[in-house]
Amino acid sequence: MFQVNELEQKLNEENSKRFALEVQVNKMRYELQEKFHLERELANLQTHMEKEFVSRHELETLRCSYEAALSHAKKEAEMMARDTLNKKIYHINSFIDKQPA
Repeated sequence: MFQVNELEQKLNEENSKRFALEVQVNKMRYELQEKFHLERELANLQTHMEKEFVSRHELETLRCSYEAALSHAKKEAEMMARDTLNKKIYHINSFIDKQPA
């Protein structure tokens, strides 16, 4: 009878240990899955950053090109406005010159 009780106690202890180990294994499995998920997400973010990244030098070059094009367009617009005004002044002066004194 003593051996049966002792064996039952050992069995209960072993079952408790097994249950604790199963809980620990499940926890570790979940943590591992979470780690893999985070590693995939990190890899995706790194890939996205590599594709979308623009260096400071590229931005500066683009800004300089934009400013140069804007300056050129501004000069052309000013020249066209000046030419238009000069033509109008010429026509007005011609009209005035044709008027009797």
